[in-house]
Amino acid sequence: MRRFQKGQSIVEFALVLPLFFVLLWGIIYFGLLFADYLMLSNAARSSAREAALKPSAAAVTQVGKEYFKTCKDNQFTQFYVLQTFDIQPDEEGKDIVVTIKETRNKNEDANKVSQVINNFLETTVLGGYTIHYQMYWEGKSTGK
Repeated sequence: MRRFQKGQSIVEFALVLPLFFVLLWGIIYFGLLFADYLMLSNAARSSAREAALKPSAAAVTQVGKEYFKTCKDNQFTQFYVLQTFDIQPDEEGKDIVVTIKETRNKNEDANKVSQVINNFLETTVLGGYTIHYQMYWEGKSTGK
């Protein structure tokens, strides 16, 4: 009976190892996607704060352009493409609203990992996401 069990551990190892690497790759890639999301969320907060301190609409627009370039250049993954980084004052012209929109990358120039994921997922599954952030102007009266 012992003679038939000699290669059992090697076969089990060969079956489990690819699953282990796929799981490990998924954890790492999810971490990179989450890091991209955190970077954009932090950029939304920081840009809203900076724009709230600017006196003119032109200065607010320049802040948006700077943060858009910074975020686009510093993304870890190419799974999502930064579409818009919009900074607008609200109706009263005092509060700042930041809207960041990313959509799934369907570009052939994307890295191989993004291409593999794009082949398996449909647009409806992971089509993109939007971050809204509002910075309230500190000098605004609250009606007290």
